Amino acid sequence: MNREELAARIDHTVLGPETTPADVERVVEEADEYGLNVCIPPCYVADARSYAPEDLTVATVVGFPHGQHATGAKAAEAELAREDGADELDVVANVGRLKAGELDAVREDLEAVVDATPLPVKVIIETPLLDDEEKHEPAGRPRRRARTW
Repeated sequence: MNREELAARIDHTVLGPETTPADVERVVEEADEYGLNVCIPPCYVADARSYAPEDLTVATVVGFPHGQHATGAKAAEAELAREDGADELDVVANVGRLKAGELDAVREDLEAVVDATPLPVKVIIETPLLDDEEKHEPAGRPRRRARTW
């Protein structure tokens, strides 16, 4: 794998609660300069699409930061992100349900997001909030996968 191929697999991210439009612009410029993707808050996707290079992959998050949004809200958030111009989604697995061992509910929640949009969907698992057993419990996979590296 060469440097360009590696860079294209990296999301340059700015998702903090104090993220400003200027922060997003800076991250988009840096991602473009270094051949990275960008992952930004949902509220900035449409704006970023207005100035980001067409070939820049713009990702955003769904159910961020802990995945505890209602399933319907996550599905709607996914579709709105697509309408705003996102190229792919990073959905947060419901931390509370993972900790409770409610794996079917986690799987159904993720499947609803995958089914709501044709975009590639990646799953964020907040591993610092889970113990080793919770991290390794197989929750199954959504029916459609994100792109294969």
